[in-house]
Amino acid sequence: MEEIPDSAKTRRHILAKALIAELLVFVLAAMALFVPAGTLLWYPGWIFLIAFFGFVATLATYLSKHDPGLLAERIVLVKVDEPAWDKPYQEVPDQI
Repeated sequence: MEEIPDSAKTRRHILAKALIAELLVFVLAAMALFVPAGTLLWYPGWIFLIAFFGFVATLATYLSKHDPGLLAERIVLVKVDEPAWDKPYQEVPDQI
């Protein structure tokens, strides 16, 4: 079997992490939509989920090929070396 270059392995690893994170958000979004609706047969919810997460998956695939560094940066939830000017903006969602 042919050895995959490190850069291709890295891209695949980053894409896999992004898609796993997307799957988790998909499940949470589906619960947020369908639990209050009281049914899985609510078609506007399915249209939204398919359109939104189809776009996110397409974007993640594109970024994994063209700018894997940006994709890797975007899937990290907590950044250790965040600039001081950006920290107040990150605190706001935590307080809501």
